[in-house]
Amino acid sequence: MFLTRVLCAPKSKYVLITVQSTVSGHEFCCLRERKEEKKEFVWFDPLIRKSVVYVETKKMKSINNCRNYKPNSNTEIEKIKLADPFNP
Repeated sequence: MFLTRVLCAPKSKYVLITVQSTVSGHEFCCLRERKEEKKEFVWFDPLIRKSVVYVETKKMKSINNCRNYKPNSNTEIEKIKLADPFNP
């Protein structure tokens, strides 16, 4: 295997991220495209039962194709508690 193949490998299109409520600390995972800016949006917080601002806290994993994504283990399934609200 040549070094150029490793260095020039194609990057994935999507990133699995964790977003967190600014009020209660409630977290959930969603997808965003790699080239997009960090997400910040208003969404319903089930802990305080109001709409609040959620901000992206960290990247979890790169995903090549979000439609065919299947977690590898039960720990990844536990991390992904809710489906992505932006991609039906």
